[in-house]
Amino acid sequence: MKRSIVTWVAAGTIFLILVFATGLLIGTAALASPNSESGTSEADSSKLKVSDAGLTWGINAESGAGAYLPGSCNFLSAGVAADNGGSSLWPNDAEKRGLFKAQDGNVKILRPTADGGTQPITWDNKCQTPDGKRVNTAGVSSGNYVQFSGGTGEVDTATNTGNIQWEGSFTVVYYSGYTYWSVSNPKLEVKNGKGKLTGTFSGYGADMADLSKWEKLKPVEGTIADFKNNTVKLDENGFTVTPDYEGVDSGQPDQNKEKDGWGSFPKSWVDFNVLTGQTQYWYTSGGAADARKSPSPLSVSFTGTPVMPEQPSATPQPPAPSPKPDTGDDNTEKPDGTSTEEKNPPETPTGSDATLFWAINKETSAGGFAPGTCNFLSAGVSPDNGGAVVWDAPGKLYKPTDGNVKIEKPDASGEFHTATWQNKCDDRYGGRVVAADKDSHHESRLNIAGGSINIDDGEITASWDGGFTIVFYSGMTYWSVSDPKLTVTKDGRGELTGTASGYGADMEDLSKWEKLKSETITLATFSGLDVNKAVKDGGFTVTPDYLGVDYRAGDGNTPQDRTEAEWGSFPKSWVDFNVKTGQSSYWYSSGGIADARKPALPLTIAFDNSFQVPATEPAKPGESVAGAGGPGSTVTGGNTVGEPGVGVPGAVGPGGGPQSSSAQPADVEDTTAFAATAYEARRSEGMGTINAKTWWLGGATAATGIAATVGIGWLLRRNIGLDPSTWT
Repeated sequence: MKRSIVTWVAAGTIFLILVFATGLLIGTAALASPNSESGTSEADSSKLKVSDAGLTWGINAESGAGAYLPGSCNFLSAGVAADNGGSSLWPNDAEKRGLFKAQDGNVKILRPTADGGTQPITWDNKCQTPDGKRVNTAGVSSGNYVQFSGGTGEVDTATNTGNIQWEGSFTVVYYSGYTYWSVSNPKLEVKNGKGKLTGTFSGYGADMADLSKWEKLKPVEGTIADFKNNTVKLDENGFTVTPDYEGVDSGQPDQNKEKDGWGSFPKSWVDFNVLTGQTQYWYTSGGAADARKSPSPLSVSFTGTPVMPEQPSATPQPPAPSPKPDTGDDNTEKPDGTSTEEKNPPETPTGSDATLFWAINKETSAGGFAPGTCNFLSAGVSPDNGGAVVWDAPGKLYKPTDGNVKIEKPDASGEFHTATWQNKCDDRYGGRVVAADKDSHHESRLNIAGGSINIDDGEITASWDGGFTIVFYSGMTYWSVSDPKLTVTKDGRGELTGTASGYGADMEDLSKWEKLKSETITLATFSGLDVNKAVKDGGFTVTPDYLGVDYRAGDGNTPQDRTEAEWGSFPKSWVDFNVKTGQSSYWYSSGGIADARKPALPLTIAFDNSFQVPATEPAKPGESVAGAGGPGSTVTGGNTVGEPGVGVPGAVGPGGGPQSSSAQPADVEDTTAFAATAYEARRSEGMGTINAKTWWLGGATAATGIAATVGIGWLLRRNIGLDPSTWT
């Protein structure tokens, strides 16, 4: 019994010792880590569960700018837009049709106000700036942006890591509905400051060669924004970051990687837009719209407090190099170093069979930057059509011949034939010309015969009776030239003048249409002509001045772009007259993709009927096009004898995708004044859908058949451009 008691006492003692020791250890550990509890608290405080995260993004400046289609603009809409049934303008009742929404569930489309506040987008203000002015293609944007709410997830501000999911959709609408697609249910995934925003892409595809085609696209998962180069830095409120763009490869063969800031939206974003026709609007393609393509900053709020995005600023115009005056030097040097001044040629009797051949420039026979239209020439002075609308039939307005004037174009063999209403928009092989391809043009030229010519004391004078009309957008803007006169001095300098007439449109109101007062303008100037040789040959071909010719655009007009080697202008009086017609920026380099087609083509003067000039083969990229020139011409250069024919700028044409197997188009957008600020493309309220065959006609047939082949790519490229790099 005593042994048992001793045993229990010993055991109890050992137990107490162990308990005491354990207490010491616990106490020591506690003393050794006095801040362990607070450390756990700090780690937990950097982790946030969010239940009402906001996402705000303006996409880019182009997504709220004026579009290169008269009266249209680019804008955002809440929700997934319904099927409009085709590639056409959204009608005035777009909201009733489920196309346009200012809010849909968790998604709102907002825009800034002039006083720094915000307001919902509406059908009426979608194409307006914060102060109520019309957006345009010169960088004036609405600043609209999408805002998601109700995002849920978890973030860790200490490690810049997190995941947030939003529900809802928005639609990216270009050209007021000709092309649109949607983004749904964006999801943010960031780890250590790097990550991406993904979502579901859906929408409608259009065939680049046939506006009548329209198909619903299969939804695909894609990347909305990457944050691989730019770091996401989280705090307790959220973050703002600019998505990656600069230096990003689009995977498209026509991406311009030469200019500063070149880049692209994520490849999957671009790939999906190959189908929608907007491809080139999402990467640098060499067009004027490149400055508006880079993404706007993207903001995420963890607290539900909305964030107003930063508004993009206009890109400053680069300084212009020293301009070349639009008059030739009195003593221009030839390539061999000798002066252009020559001995007087022998006198030649007066004649009355002189013929003037001229294709003006490639843009004059290119596809128009409006669905289903083209640019062309018409014989005679076209009468008043009553407004800026597409010509619907030949006869009163269009003439292939008128007195001494004939419009002709080559067939596949190069032989010229009189143009017709049916083939006026076809190239020599029978295909419709498209604005997306810089080498696509129908090669129509003027043939004005019966001119009187006199060569006396080394000087040449000639004059013609008759007129011709330069028609753009199949008649939406046109003007005429009558009774051209030529003067060539003995030192080889020449000037072609004529009487300009036509109709002016208010760039802010397509309902305005007025007859312009006739005035004498300079059609072309040139120098370096060998007058002796011209007399011996019985005629000459010379490329009018364009390259390096300065033009100072007035206030409100697109400034001349002088950053490329081929910058230039038609004569000042020619361009000034076209400020009134709305065509002004088609006649000088303006930074658009159509700049490649603007240089003047060679002009031929045949002293009699024996001097005929065949067509040349269509130019390949980088080669010259003689236009009206060709074998037998005296001068094929520009301002000096012996220079090559007019150079074709290296830019590619506009379009939302390849328009032909021979070209990879770039931005479509040309910065034409006519397309930039016109009102909504409609002639009356309730016009509804305007397809390529009823465009601008209010119900009449527009340029029958053209729509079947003119691609939407120009329209979309940001083929078209209308920089269309145009028009991208």
